[in-house]
Amino acid sequence: MASPLYSAKESQTVFVCNARWRQLLFFNYKYGVGGVNQYPFTSKVFLRGAVIEENRLIAPSGNQVAGDRTLDYYVAHEITHTLTVQAVGSYRYHKLPQWVREGYADYVGKGSAFNYEEAHRAFLTNDPKMDWQKSGLYLRFHLMVAYLLDRQHWTVQRLLNEPPEQAVIEQAIRQEN
Repeated sequence: MASPLYSAKESQTVFVCNARWRQLLFFNYKYGVGGVNQYPFTSKVFLRGAVIEENRLIAPSGNQVAGDRTLDYYVAHEITHTLTVQAVGSYRYHKLPQWVREGYADYVGKGSAFNYEEAHRAFLTNDPKMDWQKSGLYLRFHLMVAYLLDRQHWTVQRLLNEPPEQAVIEQAIRQEN
């Protein structure tokens, strides 16, 4: 899925940190995450180790990250963070609610691999994968962004400039048929 924030005129740089010392250097206190964006210091993206031929990131456990979060997903997710910072500025980016920052990056990263109905059911049944702190997934945030962009036909600019309270969006999703 393409983001309207993307411009073919600007290039993006992504580094895969297969060596542990590089992971420690670039990830610092965020060591367990899949990728980091070093904005505003640089617009470069750093990802954990990967098996490029298999389109898979390597988790801290040493195993390949399974499921729909491919290496492509992580690249798109982290670049979307960079593009969002460039669009709104560093200060406003850090003031955005987490559900907008991570939800939009997940929305772009997963693209057509996201199943709205399945995520909606998981939300309504309070599935544990909807809790990002327990699951490591941004499924709840992705659902909220997809609701606004796809169901309510918001623009990305409106999402970034007028993000509603999380509780308001969650209530609207609960009431959706």
